[in-house]
Amino acid sequence: MNRQELREVLTAEGFRPDTYLDGGLCEDRHWPARRGCGDGVPLCLRLRLGRAKLNQWHPRYVEAPGSGGSSGPAVFLAGGITGCPDWQADALRLFGGMRVTVLNPRRRRSPPDDPRVAAEQVAWENAYLDRADVVLFWFPGGLALQPISLYELGKIAAGGKPMAVGADAAYRRRLDVVLQLSHARPDVVVHPTLTQTVAHARALLGDLDGSWS
Repeated sequence: MNRQELREVLTAEGFRPDTYLDGGLCEDRHWPARRGCGDGVPLCLRLRLGRAKLNQWHPRYVEAPGSGGSSGPAVFLAGGITGCPDWQADALRLFGGMRVTVLNPRRRRSPPDDPRVAAEQVAWENAYLDRADVVLFWFPGGLALQPISLYELGKIAAGGKPMAVGADAAYRRRLDVVLQLSHARPDVVVHPTLTQTVAHARALLGDLDGSWS
């Protein structure tokens, strides 16, 4: 758990982050706030929140082109990347508290116009789309039409895998997504917000018992 993650845990639990992260005494005034375990979590905070809460706060995270084992069922964050805001970071936070693995195709750094990187990216996305237990699609508003995401949407819809789909009201192809899914997957609702889309994905993940390997 890094400093920013710990700050988010503290804030969500109603603690004052600076008290624990900037030295001095803790709020109970009986342990130095800097005294911690190997992961840097202050001892006084660990005793108050409990090891389980700290360890389970964030899901396991795999970012392209990396690889990793699973922690519970896996969800793939499909949707716009090029020309789109980093909605994947918001989605990751919304999966907090779940024992799941989040598969994110958005790279923090990607060399522009490199054919080798493009080939590696396509291979990674295809492999992890197949391995995911649930696929979440989010189409943010803006000028980007997100054609690759639309292709992947059709692929997953035809395959029958559990999926949660959302499209911002400002996404120019939202009506197309709604109409096409009404025929291919009438059981799938197209949500209007990312928060609702993640909530649907969380419900789907909660119904799963297995994990991928």
